[in-house]
Amino acid sequence: MADNKSEFKRRFPKVGKCCCCCNSENSVFTCTILIAVWLGIKTLPVCFSLKNISSKIELVLIICVIISLILLLFGTGRYIIPLMDQFKIVFLIYLIIQISSYIYTIYLVNKEEYFKNSTKVYKETYGKNNSYLSQQVEEKPDEFFEYSIKQTIYFNVIGNVIISAILIFYYLSTCSHIEDIEELIYKEKNARILENNE
Repeated sequence: MADNKSEFKRRFPKVGKCCCCCNSENSVFTCTILIAVWLGIKTLPVCFSLKNISSKIELVLIICVIISLILLLFGTGRYIIPLMDQFKIVFLIYLIIQISSYIYTIYLVNKEEYFKNSTKVYKETYGKNNSYLSQQVEEKPDEFFEYSIKQTIYFNVIGNVIISAILIFYYLSTCSHIEDIEELIYKEKNARILENNE
C-alpha cells in the first residue's frame, strides 16, 4: 500500500484552504461561486462596449471561464475527473491573458505618448458633450489631465495586482483540492484492485 501512495504524482502544492476559512471542499465551492458571480458582473460593461475586437475576445474568454467554473462545481460535487481537469487549463489560460494584459497596461503607463493621446481624447469627448465642461476643460493645462489619468491607471494596476494575487491563490488551492480528489479516487481504485487479486 505504501508503494501505491508514491505512484500518485502531484503537480500542484498542497494548499489547505482557499480565501474562505472553511475546509477545502466548502472553500472551493464558495470561492468558485463568488468568482463566477464576479465574472458575470464583469461581463455587463463589456457587453455594452462590443465596438472593438478586444472587447469581443474578452467577452468570449469570460463566458468560457464561467462555463468552466460551472463544470468544476459539477465535477467536484460528483467526483468527475474530466470536469475538474478542464478547469486547470481554462483558468490557467485566463490567468495568463489577464496578467499579460496588466503587464501591457504597466508598459503603457511608462509611455508619455499614451498620456498625450489620452488627454486629447478626453478633451475632445468632454468638449463635444457639454459646452460648460468644454470651457473648463480648455482652461486646465494638459499636465492636470495627464496626472489624473496616471493616478487612475496606477489605482487600476494596484487593484489588478491584488485581484491577480487572489485569483492565483484560488487557482492553486482549487487545483490542490482537485488533486486531493484524484488521489482519493486513485487510492480507492488501487484498494479495489488489491482486494480482487487476493
